[in-house]
Amino acid sequence: MPGSRYRSISVEVVAVQGIQPSQKAIDSMVSFLRQETGKPVTVTNGAVIPKEQADRLTPEAMATLAFNGPKHDDEAYLPILFYCDEGASNKYDGWVPSTYHCGIFVNMAFAQPYDSAMAWTLRHESSHVLGLCRNRSHGDGVHCNDSNCVMYHAQVIRDSLTAMIFTSNAATIERREKQSRANMNLCSKCQEDLHQPAAQATGNDVEFAGPFLVRHEKGYCVASLAAYTFIMFGDAPQFDWKRQLADARKSVLEHAAELKTDPGSSLCACARITVDDHSPESIASARNVFERVKQDFEDGVRVAGAEGLATLEAALAKAASQPGAK
Repeated sequence: MPGSRYRSISVEVVAVQGIQPSQKAIDSMVSFLRQETGKPVTVTNGAVIPKEQADRLTPEAMATLAFNGPKHDDEAYLPILFYCDEGASNKYDGWVPSTYHCGIFVNMAFAQPYDSAMAWTLRHESSHVLGLCRNRSHGDGVHCNDSNCVMYHAQVIRDSLTAMIFTSNAATIERREKQSRANMNLCSKCQEDLHQPAAQATGNDVEFAGPFLVRHEKGYCVASLAAYTFIMFGDAPQFDWKRQLADARKSVLEHAAELKTDPGSSLCACARITVDDHSPESIASARNVFERVKQDFEDGVRVAGAEGLATLEAALAKAASQPGAK
């Protein structure tokens, strides 16, 4: 992000009714982002989600309904959702969805009840958003090997912070507090990675369109929300994100119960692909695009590619069976 096209970072904070995010922790994350990216950071307080609605929705669905995107086109977008789900299978207090990796989700049911722990969580997760720890020369592809780095394995730090609450030994408390402060910043190797795009590269051209994270691939684009994905065709398709956001939110509400029974799942839709002249060349081109979509790294996109190809083949077969068809 430091060398990206975006001049600043827009943080949007969304919370379920009754949850009060730690302002000190948010301020700590903002300071961290400014320091590490060299970019201005603004914070917007977004929607407050009614608890009755939250109880019926997955966190991904809540985010899809509530995240609104940056105010300006030249801002990178980092939304945060604070919610509470004691029955979640994922027991981490903070996490970043693999298909919507610009957002931070904080489950307060598993959060430590003090500001410094939440500050660490937000700094750690925002570092994932920045794309860190893909460099395996000093980590496992997810976390850093340096025990003094904020990107050191999350559970180890959480265990240390938890233990600090339940000990009365002054020396132990002092040692662990010192360790937790050390763990609030990036190590030198992660800082180097942050300022060397090749070390963070995903191989995809990614941009924001409202709250959508848009990924450009050869012949198609994937526009993602936390619980909804839209596939478009062409290298630079026109994208009316406001209209698509309205469609996404309508779909999420209609399928809320279905999503709730399958945690982590999302909805997927495809734009229509047209074969204008039905020439062998245009048909082959359409088939090739769907074959590439079927190889995408996201499960939902691959499924949509297979379904799209089947629909295309059925349409071509129907057209070929019509009287006068060549």
